[in-house]
Amino acid sequence: LTRMQSAVRCIALDPKGRIAAVGAEDGAIRMCMVNASGAGASQFVSVKGHTDSVLCLAFDPKGEYLASSSADGTVRIWDIRDDPTTVK
Repeated sequence: LTRMQSAVRCIALDPKGRIAAVGAEDGAIRMCMVNASGAGASQFVSVKGHTDSVLCLAFDPKGEYLASSSADGTVRIWDIRDDPTTVK
């Protein structure tokens, strides 16, 4: 990822190694498709649901949900199958 506007705090890869999620100090989560040929990654979505730094990210075993925790004291579950939305 290039041109991050805030410091990166955590990174997670989905179980198939195709999606990288990056948690930032500004509370945003950016998800990118990882190119298997090694040609880099392309950003495809950025979500914001936390008001402070994202501390930890984890995908579920099927790669359908992303859990995030933050210094704001919240944990969010994101449904990333289509358009990422907060589940809880």
